[in-house]
Amino acid sequence: MARTFAAVTILVILTVVFAILVVSNLSDKAGPPTESTPEQKLYKVAERLVKTQQVSSIIGGLNYNITRIVPVKLREGEVEKTIWCIRLRLEKSRLVEAEFQHPVTGQHMRAVIWLDTLRVYATEDGELLGIWPELSWPPEEARLDASKLSVADRVRGILAQSTVFSNLLEEPNTTIYLTAVIYDKNHPEGLALLHVNEAGKKYLISVDLATGTIRLTQENPLG
Repeated sequence: MARTFAAVTILVILTVVFAILVVSNLSDKAGPPTESTPEQKLYKVAERLVKTQQVSSIIGGLNYNITRIVPVKLREGEVEKTIWCIRLRLEKSRLVEAEFQHPVTGQHMRAVIWLDTLRVYATEDGELLGIWPELSWPPEEARLDASKLSVADRVRGILAQSTVFSNLLEEPNTTIYLTAVIYDKNHPEGLALLHVNEAGKKYLISVDLATGTIRLTQENPLG
């Protein structure tokens, strides 16, 4: 009996000592790091950029998530440097009219677009270099037959005159969405981008508002 009691006592003492050592070790590691990691610094940069007028006017007060921060190579003459692409995902799609510039490709455009994902390009120190939209599947409010965009009637008229695409306007199981209209040096009168859901088959077409040319688009025209 005495031996059993002594063994139990020793076991309790060892358990208490071990617990003290564990707690002491954890307390040494607790608290904020003495200096920020690169990832933490970039997230702080992203939060500051979101508050700038250029970005906040596009977000329009919606909630958002920073889904990705990745390095991107930018060449300036003979010099190549690393900048950062910060990807923001909005809580829902929003119709936006804004100027966009891509610092890597040099593309510049004005666009009216249903937007839910935005790329913000910046240096590690927080210098804003460009803002670029991602083309996503639009909400129901973007339906061509209900669109309030000024070019909607023009787009419908071009489609109606097409021998290939006119049937899309009549098919009961087909929905056309006017997702975006972009204006750049190649399309001063506008290039309309339409998502089509043809009885479950989804694809993208573009309509040149100057020439009336309609193209089935295999690649995302916004990159």
